Parts: sequence; structure tokens; C-alpha cells
Amino acid sequence: MSVSEATLQALFDLDPSDKLLIIHALWDDLASHPQDIPVHENQIREMERRKADFENNPSSGLTFDQFKKLVEGDAQ
Repeated sequence: MSVSEATLQALFDLDPSDKLLIIHALWDDLASHPQDIPVHENQIREMERRKADFENNPSSGLTFDQFKKLVEGDAQ
């Protein structure tokens, strides 16, 4: 199934709050079927590389709390 230009234009014409509602609904739908999301070979290789880097140097990683502080701007 493809999306028509008219449908895309109708989406582009929505106000930001309606666009966010649609994005949220689409994201939830994707998240409920993760097995349907294609993962490209280069993404798999990158994840394997990062995993190997972490296994070889665990201190290079961050805990979730450290990452959250970094993202929120509270990193030390």
C-alpha cells in the first residue's frame, strides 16, 4: 500500500498538535510489532561492533541513570 500525494499533503497541512497525535499513534503501532520493522545489515554490524566494544571495555558504557542525566543536561 502506498500513500497518495493528497494524503501526504493533508497530513502536512495539519496543525502541530494533530501531527504529534498521529506520530504518537504510529510510533505505538510500530512498537507493538517490532518484528515487522526491517533492520538493515549495516545496522546489525554497528550493533555488533558496539557490543564488542562494550564487552572489551565495560567502563566505556553508561548506566541508564548516567545516560538520563547526560540527556537532561545534569552530567558531571
